[in-house]
Amino acid sequence: MGADRFKFEEQLLQLSVVEDDIGTLIDSLENELDTDTIANVLIGIQSLFSLRFSRMFCTFEELVRNGEIKSPPAKADTEDFE
Repeated sequence: MGADRFKFEEQLLQLSVVEDDIGTLIDSLENELDTDTIANVLIGIQSLFSLRFSRMFCTFEELVRNGEIKSPPAKADTEDFE
């Protein structure tokens, strides 16, 4: 399925899940997790975030290529001196 702005928005919002993941880990610290378990959970969170971000950025690039997201027009350099 091709990229659209709704898919991009959904993927962008999924990046916020990392907050919930870290919150779950923090709550679990009360259960006296060992250092290896904490490290493994953090590595997993990092890996998932990286995959989600890469997927979202690919969608963004496709939307730019297809002209669905456009860059704002560049300002003339002289405008800074007015």
